[in-house]
Amino acid sequence: MLTNHINTGCGNIGTWFQQLARVGQYICPGVPVPAGFRTDAYHASMCGGLGGWLLLSA
Repeated sequence: MLTNHINTGCGNIGTWFQQLARVGQYICPGVPVPAGFRTDAYHASMCGGLGGWLLLSA
């Protein structure tokens, strides 16, 4: 699951940070919600400024 984006990575192309889903993480735009989870609050500064949604248990 993608949980962060770093704009300056890979020669300024950008890189994604990936880790296993768990409650309390924010997921980045365009990432499918993993089975057993649902999204809640949106926070505009997450995922390197791309925005992200909070993961909660389904």
